[in-house]
Amino acid sequence: MVRITRRGFASRIATGAMAAFAASAALPMGVARPHDGAHVDDGPTVSADGPADHLVEITGFAFQPDRLQVRPGDTITWVNRDIAPHTATADDGSWDTGAIRTDESATVPVTPEMAATYYCRFHPMMTAQFDIVAVR
Repeated sequence: MVRITRRGFASRIATGAMAAFAASAALPMGVARPHDGAHVDDGPTVSADGPADHLVEITGFAFQPDRLQVRPGDTITWVNRDIAPHTATADDGSWDTGAIRTDESATVPVTPEMAATYYCRFHPMMTAQFDIVAVR
């Protein structure tokens, strides 16, 4: 994982995948964990055998990527790179990141039954989805 400060300096940090999973698993279902924008990831952070953290950047009033493959136990982190605040909100309302301001992020743990299509409550034309695949 790459840690980027608000000034844009990057440094490699070592993280334990289980620590990230344990931190997200401690949250009630459907509750996003807010971040200060310091944690940015350039892809899944663990091997195919364990949970992964997936990064979705919000830029140009779009979710990038707009489609992911995730597994139960993974986490999805949204980082806002736009000038306006955004949300990632399940189409059925079952989970919501809350407002994510510029250079901030929020993380949601993936569960087997969660809604996989989402949008921005402030900008409903912004839509994306993820496919929940079976754990191997």
